[in-house]
Amino acid sequence: MFIRKRIIAVIAVLLSTLVGVQAQESPVLSKGSLPLVLESLVGNRGGFFEVVINKKFESVPKLGLFSVSNLVAEFDKKDFDDVMSQGYLTYNVVGGLDIMGGYFYTDVTGLRASAALSYTKANAEYTFNINPRIDLQSNPIQETALFVEYKPVIDTNWKYYYRLQGLYGFTPDNGDHARSYIKLRAGVTYKEVDFGLASNFDWYGPDKDNYNNIGVFVSARLY
Repeated sequence: MFIRKRIIAVIAVLLSTLVGVQAQESPVLSKGSLPLVLESLVGNRGGFFEVVINKKFESVPKLGLFSVSNLVAEFDKKDFDDVMSQGYLTYNVVGGLDIMGGYFYTDVTGLRASAALSYTKANAEYTFNINPRIDLQSNPIQETALFVEYKPVIDTNWKYYYRLQGLYGFTPDNGDHARSYIKLRAGVTYKEVDFGLASNFDWYGPDKDNYNNIGVFVSARLY
């Protein structure tokens, strides 16, 4: 089981990174202003790593690819505690509203078809995104994710950095809690790099088992 999870986790991150690198180099995908984002957190319980890709096609700018993969591991355990990967083909309906279809994977749920909506409003200082999704099969899990980022300017190269992320997931068939989290970041931005203090508060399963990780983070945007 340990080997299987570790292989899946590594493959998920490598595939996401590969897709992101190809997006930077391929004339088919628009380079645009949407970077590949990598983030690492080291805290009192362990580590967290995430890769986020959001790209549009040059030839069909309403179509795009969106992918998120992340890993959680604790210092005192040999196994990964949380492995998640999801990827979608996206279509821009109007303004900041996209519809998305693709897959969702965790080591608990397995691989599932998934549909989602994503609404984004952003300017030079802030980004707001809300993203509800649901599994497209029996006994589905429904989740809603929220992302708020604020980066007020200090000078030419530096900005303050604040971020709030939240997620709540449940099983509509019985109302049981499935997965939720609150992620907080506070620090500074230097050019394409953000770093500072971080906390991840995670809850799992119907009993809402709680695991918290408080430490420092660094994230980088690769254009």
